[in-house]
Amino acid sequence: MLQEDSDLWFQDGTIIIVAGETKFRLHPGVLSRHSEVFKDMFNVPQPPEAQADPTMEYIDNCPAVRVSESAEDMALLLSAMYDPGCSIYLMEHPMTCSVASTLLRLSAKYEVPRVHATVSKRFPLTFPESIEKLPLEPFLLKSPLVLDGHSLFQAIRLMHEYDMKLALPAAFYYAAQLSYEKMLNGILDQSWRASDMQKCLEVREILLKADYQLYEPIFDHTFTFEGGCGNREECEASIREQMLNYGGVYGDIRSLVQFPAWLDHLRQHTGICNDCSVSLNHHCEATRYSIWADIGRVSIRGV
Repeated sequence: MLQEDSDLWFQDGTIIIVAGETKFRLHPGVLSRHSEVFKDMFNVPQPPEAQADPTMEYIDNCPAVRVSESAEDMALLLSAMYDPGCSIYLMEHPMTCSVASTLLRLSAKYEVPRVHATVSKRFPLTFPESIEKLPLEPFLLKSPLVLDGHSLFQAIRLMHEYDMKLALPAAFYYAAQLSYEKMLNGILDQSWRASDMQKCLEVREILLKADYQLYEPIFDHTFTFEGGCGNREECEASIREQMLNYGGVYGDIRSLVQFPAWLDHLRQHTGICNDCSVSLNHHCEATRYSIWADIGRVSIRGV
């Protein structure tokens, strides 16, 4: 026997959707306002005239349509259509990638553009396109999408499926910080594709080299200072001393994000001149953007 959904059963509703063993009594106006598919689906005469149509199923004297989705998934979509204040629309409420996947799939199938656009918006907010917006600790940050190894792999699959390639570089940057065990588990439980793991390993290699590209030219005297520094030897010695004393960055795969903070520390704790400070900043920006471009090329390859 069909069970009424406790939250989506309206006594003044005139149409019924059945998902699994659950029935939803709903308003055609609400569904039609959000979805062209539902609008066409329920574009039928209402009782009593429609009772003469033997092809139409009626439940509780209302035209009914059975869908293939589970009751849980259907309730998720219908709740988003009925309640503009539900957590789906609140970016401060993190959404799991499983829920995001369900909503993207159903909103595409039933043509519910507002829900699709709202869920899609969470991806660039979680995986920024700009290197300047990358968080230092993405897995500790409260973001619009819940992040851990499994959900991160799901997110990358969804980016491929729904053409969100601009979010891929940040996603692979995050994934490259996972342990090799978590990466392998993602393959074993089919959370992501083998080709994506290969990209992740390539990005990890880029990040390991980034550490050298950013710091080594300064430390081994091959860095070229610009401008008219009047005390170059003292500035260089001061910089290298801080590189040895400040261990918060050097040797870290996150150097791409941490390096600007190291430069700020350097300026505050050394007496380097303005010309040398400007030269370091130019080196920092040029190298970081070059590395980020390399990550971008790997991430969207074949997309």
